[in-house]
Amino acid sequence: MAQLLVKAVDARQRTVAEWRDWMNTVELPAAQAFFVAHPQAAKAIADLKRLEEYQAAKSRLAGHVSGQSPLTPEDLLTVGQVIFDYEAAPLSRVELDSVRAHHIATLDATTPGETNSMKWRGPSLADLWKWHKEQVDVEATKTDTAKSTELAIKDLRGCFKRGMIVGVMPDEHVWGGMEGLPIFVVIKIPLVSVDKTRKYIETWTERTGTDAEGNPIIETRRRRLWQLRWADLPAVVRNKLATQGSLTIRASAVYTGPYDFTWAQVRAYIRNLMTGLDETADL
Repeated sequence: MAQLLVKAVDARQRTVAEWRDWMNTVELPAAQAFFVAHPQAAKAIADLKRLEEYQAAKSRLAGHVSGQSPLTPEDLLTVGQVIFDYEAAPLSRVELDSVRAHHIATLDATTPGETNSMKWRGPSLADLWKWHKEQVDVEATKTDTAKSTELAIKDLRGCFKRGMIVGVMPDEHVWGGMEGLPIFVVIKIPLVSVDKTRKYIETWTERTGTDAEGNPIIETRRRRLWQLRWADLPAVVRNKLATQGSLTIRASAVYTGPYDFTWAQVRAYIRNLMTGLDETADL
């Protein structure tokens, strides 16, 4: 049996007013507190950039000397200047240690090197510094109009909407306590393999061009390519979902157990968002 976990309510991005309130009451105070707690972060970032530029210049010079990557006279002059400037005033041992400290992965900027229970390593202090700096210098300065447009695009492309199938699992899977009403419902399809239903959790993506290296640029249009047209479902179907949180669908002639509806009845309400056409295929 395949089990489909379906979103029963719309997820959404913040409104501009909610976002502005979050910035003023949460994010900007957090950024200021971080800068106060880590006064050396900005210098460590600048020192790292300097060190990386020096190392890159040394690498380019080595390629030029070996003949593998010859430089133009102008590039050779630039590379030489970077190397000369750094070697004339290299980072001290204390400065190097500070750079290392700010690039140790951490969970909360105070416990370098630790991981959480999921074995995920947190961001480095440098990453946190860049994030807060971005919030202060870029995010907080956006106009309401610009942010409204940005949030609308994120809402369309990044949020699960009602009727989107979030996941598919086999019969023996036990859903968690949060994976039920009022946020989710489950559609059970006996004697149908999970593989036959995986297409309903595909993301709607489109190729929008190529990058400088010729690789395709893929953008997400919707979190899912398929969506159950929840509002168009017959009242009896919506009522069953609202009260029992699940439906059993008969999609195989071999199945003789109890069921609520047939696949032929339900598939007409599952729409391909890219084509605008409803499902007609059997499972």
